[in-house]
Amino acid sequence: MPQQVRVVAYDARWADEFRKESEKIKEILGGECVAVHHIGSTAVEGLQAKPIVDIMPVVKDIGKIDALYPEFEALGYECMGEFGIAGRRYFRKGGDERTHQVHIFEESNRADIGRHLAVRNYLRTHEEERRAYGELKETLARKFPRDIEKYCDGKERFVRALEQRALSWSKSELGFSLAKPSVSFAKELCKHADNPAIAANLRDLFPNPYTLRDAEGFMKFCEAEEGKSQFVRIIVVDEKPVGCLSATFGQDVSRRDAEIGYWLSENYWGHNIMPRALNRLAEEVFSETDIVRLHAVPFAFNKASCRVLEKSGFALEGRLKSSVFKKGNLYDSLLYARIKEHFCE
Repeated sequence: MPQQVRVVAYDARWADEFRKESEKIKEILGGECVAVHHIGSTAVEGLQAKPIVDIMPVVKDIGKIDALYPEFEALGYECMGEFGIAGRRYFRKGGDERTHQVHIFEESNRADIGRHLAVRNYLRTHEEERRAYGELKETLARKFPRDIEKYCDGKERFVRALEQRALSWSKSELGFSLAKPSVSFAKELCKHADNPAIAANLRDLFPNPYTLRDAEGFMKFCEAEEGKSQFVRIIVVDEKPVGCLSATFGQDVSRRDAEIGYWLSENYWGHNIMPRALNRLAEEVFSETDIVRLHAVPFAFNKASCRVLEKSGFALEGRLKSSVFKKGNLYDSLLYARIKEHFCE
């Protein structure tokens, strides 16, 4: 039977379905799993899509995945091998009424991983492109309701051009501003904070799922504590809050020191925003408070965060062995610090 081409309005339940399925996949992959991303049209809020959840796990060694086929089959997947893309392992569930597709890549395959994430993030942040793509898919689905090949052929040219625009955008350096915390930011901010990929690199105090109530509570706390126990700034891109930076003041003999924390919407990773924002925050803290030292303690496995700190003038001071217990495992953390320039005790 030919596969039916069905394009429907965005459904918020797709995000929940991704979360549930990704947890099962993480269990299968175990220590090989580096990250799991929601990709494809169901990962873009407001975009019409075929109701198929696309999942992209990133692993350390793609060669070890073939031995896990029986476990994927037990989860209801067909194991399709590379299926036309070198270095990929492709799995699908649901037969002709497909519900899930899994695309596994090795972490060294930056081209394919970057392409998928660039397109997703570009569509999330460019409304006109999102609308045009959605309308094209609806038109093609009406024209070819039982011919998936003609449906795909009909959008191939658009998708190729879209990919090039997305890749170009993903390499650009975007402008941003820093704003003081405000409850008015809560609704938009929680959309970006509610992401397992962000929570995975933060302390368990950071909620996941991250609700509107969490965002409102945090903004109210920040407003009340501004300049007293902490210094918080919201990262704003195109007039929308997309991330957060904080400097929490030390106490007692550590009162001239502050701990840095930060996160940025996954939609804006790769634009060199965080190093510039962190540098700007450091300059602001040093100029407006009596703090003379800033430090951060990223998880040792979070290499991206370490690069951000190094690009922002922080120096590695040491390794704290087995200092982090997260999701049932012990990890090292690293101590980075930046000292106020020309400071003399």
